[in-house]
Amino acid sequence: MASALVAAPVAVAKAFSPGHITGFFEIPHGSYSHFLQKGSKGAGFSIDRGIATTAYVYENAKTDYRISINGIQTENAEVSSWVVEEYLKLANRPYFVNVDHDVGIPVGFGLGSSGA
Repeated sequence: MASALVAAPVAVAKAFSPGHITGFFEIPHGSYSHFLQKGSKGAGFSIDRGIATTAYVYENAKTDYRISINGIQTENAEVSSWVVEEYLKLANRPYFVNVDHDVGIPVGFGLGSSGA
């Protein structure tokens, strides 16, 4: 049986974003509909559950990445894809980036998961 040679990552980054119960939330209309003017206005509190993200960076023959949510690879992580693509543009050589999101709160229920 042939064994695969697995390289260690050249960098690992971890982040945790706690869930948040918002006291005031606003979706303004009209000329104030810029994304920076929308959303939580504060007066809430954080909870112990949230989203933990780990990014692994590997030297690679070509630039590429993979994003997983709760262990399932996804093509539908627009913000994560944008961040990784911008990071890879700044790199001076090809890397493979593996991003794992461990989502511990329900998405779409106002707990702040979109900000994670």
